[in-house]
Amino acid sequence: MPEGDVVWYTARRLHEALTGRVLTRSDFRVPRLATADLSGDVVSETISRGKHLLTRTKSGLTVHTHLKMDGSWRIRPAAERLRDSHRRCRCRFRGRYCDAGRRQRFDRLARS
Repeated sequence: MPEGDVVWYTARRLHEALTGRVLTRSDFRVPRLATADLSGDVVSETISRGKHLLTRTKSGLTVHTHLKMDGSWRIRPAAERLRDSHRRCRCRFRGRYCDAGRRQRFDRLARS
């Protein structure tokens, strides 16, 4: 189970990879959010609150995720193809320079 330091480090890596960048694609593989599209939005920050990860955008949306028992975020260069792990990916952000995918459970998308 990911502990607080892992969650903090994950938030820091997501913050460094996504903050200030325009999202060229977002993909939520959760039925109730399947039509949500953050393309063109800019990530303003990613922070951790306890074991929760909050990725906020300039338009006021917050993507809330939790790593649960064995979840993780993977950050790769955008040009690199995702391997078989993409089949388990539930939330994915893509920018010009990076591709971040969340495995396991995705929690919610909310307006700040």
